[in-house]
Amino acid sequence: MTHADTGDFPDDQALILAACLAHESARDDRILNDPQAARLAGGRGQDLFTATAGPEQAFIAALHVAATDELVQWTILDRRVHTTVTLGAGLDARPYRLGLPSDLRWVELDDDALVTYKQLRLAHVQPTCRVERVALDLSDGLQRHDVLHRLVSDVTRGLLVTEHTTGALPPMALSELTADLPAGLKWWILDTPSSDPGPVNDLPADQWQIANRLDVRAEALRLAPKRLEQLESDAAPQRGPAGLGAVWLLRRTTVRGRPRS
Repeated sequence: MTHADTGDFPDDQALILAACLAHESARDDRILNDPQAARLAGGRGQDLFTATAGPEQAFIAALHVAATDELVQWTILDRRVHTTVTLGAGLDARPYRLGLPSDLRWVELDDDALVTYKQLRLAHVQPTCRVERVALDLSDGLQRHDVLHRLVSDVTRGLLVTEHTTGALPPMALSELTADLPAGLKWWILDTPSSDPGPVNDLPADQWQIANRLDVRAEALRLAPKRLEQLESDAAPQRGPAGLGAVWLLRRTTVRGRPRS
């Protein structure tokens, strides 16, 4: 019996997101297909989805994930990334559903209970690349620093992904994270709830520069224009149609004041 089945699983939001992707994957007009999402959501995730989310939220969540998918794959393949680190990986199953190089090293960092749950749920599924999972208290800056530097000490072309994590960190933690990132992490993907740069503008401009940006609404217009039209026609007037957010790809320009080699 798992944490999710007993109701003790510590991250309801992770379960809801997995259930959103399971709901989207079951549609004939889906914009992405995650075969592991229903397994990861479990019964509790499906119950939470029914009680607190719905098709609209599933579509929006899937749009963010699909946009991030695009930047992740492009960066890994075009920039010849050999190590990807997902900080706050949640129940993301990209190593099992994306076409990734078999020699890619994919490192997932998250809460111990979540890591254990995910290991059990995916124990009999073969990933497309090499996957490592490490338990980490994301709020512990010292532990985060030590783990990151231990895991990527020999990395030269690494990618950091903080999907759903950056906005959850307090400003001080984000500042600490930026200062502590190992030099080998040359690329960084994060998302924002609005199309404005938001926390991206708070990063040191002499260390990180915007290399690419995918507007989530523009992705919806490309992937599912009819569903976007319906979403916007159903949107509450106070929310408006334009608040779908963006996904950003940042390129490291300096390391602690030194130009990037």
